[in-house]
Amino acid sequence: MFAVATDHELSTGAAVEVLMKGGNAVDAAIAASVALSVVDPYMSGLGGFGVAIVKRDKVYGLNFVGTAPRELRAELLTREDPWEEYRPSFDGPLSVLVPGSVAGWGELHAKFGTLDWKEVVLPAIRLARGHVVTERIWKFYEGIKGRAGQFHANYETFYKDGRFPLPGETLRQPDLASTLETLADEGWRSFYSGTLAKKTVEAVREQGGLMDDEDLRNYSPVWVDPIEVSHGNYVVYSLPQGTSGPTVLEWLNVVEELDPRGTGDRGSSPISSSKQGSWRSGTTTFGTLERTTTGCP
Repeated sequence: MFAVATDHELSTGAAVEVLMKGGNAVDAAIAASVALSVVDPYMSGLGGFGVAIVKRDKVYGLNFVGTAPRELRAELLTREDPWEEYRPSFDGPLSVLVPGSVAGWGELHAKFGTLDWKEVVLPAIRLARGHVVTERIWKFYEGIKGRAGQFHANYETFYKDGRFPLPGETLRQPDLASTLETLADEGWRSFYSGTLAKKTVEAVREQGGLMDDEDLRNYSPVWVDPIEVSHGNYVVYSLPQGTSGPTVLEWLNVVEELDPRGTGDRGSSPISSSKQGSWRSGTTTFGTLERTTTGCP
């Protein structure tokens, strides 16, 4: 018996396929993640990053969040214009980090995977060759066309007919399929050296980014001890500094203090009370503000 939940039915299907072939939960999680880079690449692309928590004999944590290029300096992210008008750490080429996703998948597979690496990547390759677009994905990509379509590669892939494929139509990504085939045949490290790495660096630097060959070559995920808090009858695990984990656990700690039983205003009042809502809103705001004081280690 198993259960899989992802943001897209096709990535869920990729995970189920791997499980049916005899893969374990980690194999399935990797397959789902690679598939998401195909069916929802704006949110889950190969150039992204992530974290993982795996329960085996103990709880393991893997941080594969992207790191800043070596050439990046804080002064490059400041400007006289208001923050709302110019956010170099959020928009544009200076916001590009060294991607961690592929290395993270590779590390997880090496430590915990049981199915052959190529078998784990195969469902995503098929999806990249062509898959049917859903209404949710169509609405989202049409909504960001003005922003995403300004880049030539994005436009040629997603908007070459002047629009994103309609629900029920087929989206084909032959270049992505070719990249995934290279990863399947040559292993995940091929993403950080060789032809794939060279093309990635060229694309970033042509746009004014700072990432170079050495940044990619030296990137490595980090195994860490997860942090934890007690919340009600549960122990909640997350990753330490360098991720959003401390912020989330801080929220839970404050909520636990305000409402240890999780039933309302430290008593019998309903959880929907205005005071309870105000407390929770304040907790979230406080945690988010604290997060803005941290950056790339």
